[in-house]
Amino acid sequence: MAKRFINKVALVTGAGSGIGRETSKLLAAEGAKVVCLDINAQRVEEVVAELSSQGVEHLGYTCDVSDPTACNAALSATLKHFGQLDVLCNIAGISMLRSIEEITDDLWSKVLGINLAGPFYLSRAAVPALAKSRGNIVNVASQAGLKGYSHLSAYAASKGGLVMLTRALSVELAPRQVRVNCVCPGAVMTNIADNMEVDTDLDPQVTMAMLQRFPQLSPPEDIARAIAFFASDDAASATGAVLPVDGGSTA
Repeated sequence: MAKRFINKVALVTGAGSGIGRETSKLLAAEGAKVVCLDINAQRVEEVVAELSSQGVEHLGYTCDVSDPTACNAALSATLKHFGQLDVLCNIAGISMLRSIEEITDDLWSKVLGINLAGPFYLSRAAVPALAKSRGNIVNVASQAGLKGYSHLSAYAASKGGLVMLTRALSVELAPRQVRVNCVCPGAVMTNIADNMEVDTDLDPQVTMAMLQRFPQLSPPEDIARAIAFFASDDAASATGAVLPVDGGSTA
């Protein structure tokens, strides 16, 4: 395996499961020192134990990315422990399958807080360190940020916003030699469904119509490889890129 991240420090949110966990493992396998952030303390312990058994230098940190104070603290802990930051992977996310009438103010704020505000807070906190290391940010949005899906209005708004945050920051941070890119997965075989807010009265025909728009399920390892590409020097000329990895859903 290539060792593209020797002497690099990568912070990964949502590291306790799914795409985040696979990304943490892949970056570590390629030489990175990994900071694993997740809101679920047990999952943080599990992924940290796995990395520790492989001799990987790591830091586990429980963090609610929708809390700007917590995000600032996570960056401070990273720099105190490792002294640098080279890669920020904003992967933590939550989904919701509800009609617009069923989306309460609290649910709307929760989805946008985790999926959009979180990457903003962490990116804002990380920019000084990333500018120093000439590092990069990789955001994980969704195919729902690129085209419309019924009953995903809050999720789509958050992921569409993350796509545009990626593009705006790529332009703003280019003079500081910080790259910002975005991966847009389709349907992935992860446990994000465990965190999905679902309308219990959802019409089965709506669910079936949505499923027919997903040509295939992708393993989280496939998404992790796309993230690692953008995070590495292999993508040195890529910034502001938005890459669908969705089995052809947006083709």
